[in-house]
Amino acid sequence: MYKNNKAIVIDNGTGFTKMGFSGNLDPDFVFPTAIAEINKKTDISISSKTEEFDYYIGDKAVEVASNSRSHSITYPMMNGMIDKWDQMEKFWHQSIYHYMKVDPQDHYFVLVLKITKFVFIDKLNLLF
Repeated sequence: MYKNNKAIVIDNGTGFTKMGFSGNLDPDFVFPTAIAEINKKTDISISSKTEEFDYYIGDKAVEVASNSRSHSITYPMMNGMIDKWDQMEKFWHQSIYHYMKVDPQDHYFVLVLKITKFVFIDKLNLLF
């Protein structure tokens, strides 16, 4: 299943997300870590069946939110850490399927995380 497929590296930052295949010198995609969702209070015709299509990410999210009253933009990361997990999961879903255009079951993933504090326990074990 994973034998010949490169891992996908995702570096989510507060401002921008960088992602691409492992081994590349530069990321394949760099786009804002932003999500624009439909204001459900203003549009009562939305059904849960179309929830997958009710939001945009990245540059498209910024464009849609700036030109539309029906969408509002939010940022799932704050100070380098995930602040809104539900939105971050939607963000990952869109970025994997629509930017990378891969089936996530066919690849390993490397998420780059910000470590703010660590304490050495011994030479082999770290406590974060």
